[in-house]
Amino acid sequence: MRAMPLACSANGIWATLKDVSQRTKDLMSGIGFPVYNRDNLFAYKWRDYKIHFIELDSMFESPKPLNMPRLYNLIKDPKELYPLDKVSIPDIWFMPVVFEMIVAHKKSLAIEPPIRLGTPDPYVPPKKTMKEKKRMSNKAY
Repeated sequence: MRAMPLACSANGIWATLKDVSQRTKDLMSGIGFPVYNRDNLFAYKWRDYKIHFIELDSMFESPKPLNMPRLYNLIKDPKELYPLDKVSIPDIWFMPVVFEMIVAHKKSLAIEPPIRLGTPDPYVPPKKTMKEKKRMSNKAY
């Protein structure tokens, strides 16, 4: 009788699932994503927080850029009804991290711009030289 490979044994499957679960947690703990409406960055969500840069109360109104971003703790306020108005260290510690992620996101868009609406399939991105990519990644925002 042949021995089962480690990946097929119960212990091997459990170890693999545990490893995948931990890697997913590690990945998700630092992932943020931008919230766009057309070409405008409306907000950025990271971990349990969200920062709004543009306000849109209803779909019939025009968007209003905010002078100061609105911060929300999504655990305490999942419906985003009460922004964190008072500046307190426990609630704003994440802002430098998020702004760093936004800058990195904008730099990545400079290197690889979004695919334009109406582009036929299959999409083949234009070739860029390393010099062009480096120049685009150093572009200040």
